Amino acid sequence: QLGRSKTTHFPDTEIHVMVEEVVRGKDVFLIQPCSMPVNDNLIELLLYLDAFRRASVHSVTAVIPYYPYARQERMAKGREAISARVVANLLETQGADRVIFVDIHASAVQGFF
Repeated sequence: QLGRSKTTHFPDTEIHVMVEEVVRGKDVFLIQPCSMPVNDNLIELLLYLDAFRRASVHSVTAVIPYYPYARQERMAKGREAISARVVANLLETQGADRVIFVDIHASAVQGFF
């Protein structure tokens, strides 16, 4: 069943998320597109992961139709960030138990989890 949540923005454009129902002990599927604006949608996803963990869910599966920063799955020239790995670390750190991709630019990203 579809859950209730609310996303708002503060005057300075910071994102505020709120889960509007009791989800304690539930298995949650969080569907979040991370297309444009990529950074805003990624932060919103990370904030929802945190909100669900604080609400004591059993597990969270992040369903991401478009994986952000997948084009940066390796260093092309050296001294660059491997941004796809950074996003994977953020998702794991914020409590995603599983991640499902719909469109992935590079299969190497799968190895980051």
